[in-house]
Amino acid sequence: MTAKSAGGGAKAATQKSNPTPESPAAPEPCAPAVSLARLTHELEQARLLAMADAKGASAATSAILGKARLHGLLVERRELTGRGGGPVKTEEVNAHELGRRLAFALRGAAETEETADHAHPGPDAERPDLDTQ
Repeated sequence: MTAKSAGGGAKAATQKSNPTPESPAAPEPCAPAVSLARLTHELEQARLLAMADAKGASAATSAILGKARLHGLLVERRELTGRGGGPVKTEEVNAHELGRRLAFALRGAAETEETADHAHPGPDAERPDLDTQ
């Protein structure tokens, strides 16, 4: 995004080339380029630029929400529902029943794997359909 499209015009371009005292110093060669403090600062700078523009309220709001998410203040939650929007079906299962169900699932997976191995032989398998003479 150019400085002009961000709504700051030439002023934003000069601010970018002349760092302010509160702007973070350039990262040291061994320091990570992305940090919580740096992202927070960049979002705050974007908010300030947006607020300087009469039509920048939406961009400023986005910057504010970005900072809130970055600091864990906004957590997106999703509601889980069962079939037809009803409650999620749960049931209590004792250790014996859980073991039985796991064994059944593992046996089914092993049988499926064996079937898949026969249906799709590996590259080293003999291929009678190819003429090797």
